[in-house]
Amino acid sequence: MPLFYTVESSLPRALAKIRTTDIRSAVGSTIYQRGEQYYASGAVEDISYTDSHTLDATVSGSEFYGIQIYLEGDSIDADCDCPYDGGTCKHVIAVLLEAINEGDSIRGYMDAGDDEEDDDEIDENKQHENKKSATSGVLPLKAVITAGTPGAESKEFREYVESLSVKELQNLVLQHAPADFRRTVLTRSLSKENAEKVMKAAENNIRKIFDNDYLRHNNKKLEEELLRECERVRGLWEVLPERVGTMLVTIMRTIDEGFEEGDFYDDYRDDGFSSKKFDEYVVQFLRAVPPTAKAAIVADIQDVLDSVGFAAFMNIEKRQAEWYTGAEIPIIKDAILKAIHLNKYDGNAELDYQTISPDLDDDERETMLLATYIHSNELTLELANLYERVKRPADAFDALDKRLQKHIKAGYVQSLSAALFKKRFELAATLKESPKQYASRAEEVLKLSAKAETVQSICKYLKHLGETALLQQLEAIAEKRDPEEFFRYLELEQRFDECWERIEEIGKLYDHTIYAFAIKRLNHEREQAKTVLLKRLATKIPLAEESAYRDVAEALKHLSDIDDEKAGEILLDLRTNYKRRLNLMKHLDAVFGKW
Repeated sequence: MPLFYTVESSLPRALAKIRTTDIRSAVGSTIYQRGEQYYASGAVEDISYTDSHTLDATVSGSEFYGIQIYLEGDSIDADCDCPYDGGTCKHVIAVLLEAINEGDSIRGYMDAGDDEEDDDEIDENKQHENKKSATSGVLPLKAVITAGTPGAESKEFREYVESLSVKELQNLVLQHAPADFRRTVLTRSLSKENAEKVMKAAENNIRKIFDNDYLRHNNKKLEEELLRECERVRGLWEVLPERVGTMLVTIMRTIDEGFEEGDFYDDYRDDGFSSKKFDEYVVQFLRAVPPTAKAAIVADIQDVLDSVGFAAFMNIEKRQAEWYTGAEIPIIKDAILKAIHLNKYDGNAELDYQTISPDLDDDERETMLLATYIHSNELTLELANLYERVKRPADAFDALDKRLQKHIKAGYVQSLSAALFKKRFELAATLKESPKQYASRAEEVLKLSAKAETVQSICKYLKHLGETALLQQLEAIAEKRDPEEFFRYLELEQRFDECWERIEEIGKLYDHTIYAFAIKRLNHEREQAKTVLLKRLATKIPLAEESAYRDVAEALKHLSDIDDEKAGEILLDLRTNYKRRLNLMKHLDAVFGKW
């Protein structure tokens, strides 16, 4: 006698209609419960649809057993190669539960399913479910999925949920809880022995995933398979936290090592593996780890994040503050401050500061920043802001100047932020540093780096003092160091006449810099802008390449905004004498319309 009868023509659709209560009724509570335990322990492996009528899987018990569930005519039946001869075995039940809970995430599902669904029948079934849930006091499913329904955070939804009895809430959870939630609840209640089986099955599956060459070159599918195994052990975070942590470290190390070999890289998208869902899983896990195991696990995760050579898991590190609960932050803070006092601190200062900052008083903040700021723009500015807030501008100035001097001596100030330069020279003005001393330090900086924003910050103080000679001296140094950045500085200062003067000096600036400036000033200095546009057209028109065609159409459009007649003459010439350049004609048609 078959397990079930069905009117469906494909096994995936037939299994989608089966409920856990149907399985329990078909085999009895004893076998069902044993099968449910196997399913919850993650014993079902290598499950996939081989065609529209067959589902194959392996279940790990005392040995590995092969199971096949198949559709034959109107009957659903199953075979298992285990020695049990009392009818349907627990291994078959485990596979059935996996199939109905995992649904379309099972390999081969889309190929095995029918191309077209009977929408009317599905709608009818949903209406039946809605009517049934309405009589039991449960929120109708249609109300949950219909467009325009208030969201889960809405006042109406909250009021509805709060009005339900405990029994009604239980029914709601039983009917609509996602498969992952069900699995998590079940795995939390497992014995230590069965928890070990779940963990071992997940570890084995992850090894198989990384041994699969197809998955090593398909990041989307790899993400799906890894997350499936991670979700299998979500309920074990508190039971086997060290094993889960080791599994996550293994995943990250394997992917990072694979990058070196050219794996886990999507050539089509020119992008390596990354997964926001995996990052979120790791952060949630770290936050949930029991305090007794947390320090060692965090150290292992931090070690792998420090050692990986690629940025696939950077977001996990950036979210370090989320690794800890509010109750844990004071403990972390005390440990960091103790290490600093003992001269043994060697952590990631920026991330650690971000984590414990809300719990620091001013003295503790100063202690941590003084010990760490010299290697960080962000922490240097934090220290300077702290000193300014407590009315100690001279200390703020000294901290900024010390970091600045360190980089000047090394001959490298490019890594220093414009905000740091700005703060240092603003404080110089507050403390009334002598113009000559100020200019001397500024000169050291500008000879190494002359970013426009830095030049502007430096020159502001001398301009305020009316020190014209020193100002001109520093500007000359900045222009010699980087003409492009000095041009941007003049633009920031709105010294547009001087900008046009430098444009007239042939070879001083890049063409794209000149063109971008001309477009910005199109409606202000029209003749100068027109000259730039005509020169660009003269340069680009002879070039028979796609990028040049785009540039020609764009420049011609800007020219038409200030001299429509001249633009029309050039457009006519192009359409008459360059009509064989079909791609050029397409770009012109897109801008000016078809001729």
